[in-house]
Amino acid sequence: MAKFGHMISVWNDVEYQWKACLPGLERPEEPASRAVTIMTAHLGSLQFLDVARTIAHELVEGDARETLLEAIDQLNIIREYRNYYVHGFQSVGWRASGEPVGFLVTFAARGRFTQHDLAFNEADLDQLIIRLDALRTVFGQVQNVLSGRVDPLAGEAYKLPALPPRLERLSKPKRLLFDPPSPRDFGNRG
Repeated sequence: MAKFGHMISVWNDVEYQWKACLPGLERPEEPASRAVTIMTAHLGSLQFLDVARTIAHELVEGDARETLLEAIDQLNIIREYRNYYVHGFQSVGWRASGEPVGFLVTFAARGRFTQHDLAFNEADLDQLIIRLDALRTVFGQVQNVLSGRVDPLAGEAYKLPALPPRLERLSKPKRLLFDPPSPRDFGNRG
């Protein structure tokens, strides 16, 4: 499925754009700090989102702050989908109509041994790609500010583009793989 690869590459571009913005946020008039550039290279997705959220609160004002915070929240939701799709991908099949369908399977052992399996199609990927493209535009605008191509992200003078509605948080289907033990299982140990 070409769209699967496209979704991953757009995700990587969005993450790259935002990480490229971080070094210049505090002093956009100066060259990016090498130390900050090195540190951002080692941020995992969750740490990166925490840093981005803090920067938005501390260094951005007005409507731009709200749009940026919404973009960060949307990126976090999409991260959950992206991780499930990338780490759970098992195979591609085809429906009777000829439509390709992808199959995801993951396992978790957090209190109970659970299987999460889901089929997805190109329309599901389209929903992620549409939102990632919007986030790419927002983060691209932030880069324009930092490079001095547009006015700073402050007050009403600068508006970031509107974002599409949020996806619902990922809810993985759960299937328990083992029956819970009965009290008899603990009494008769042979």
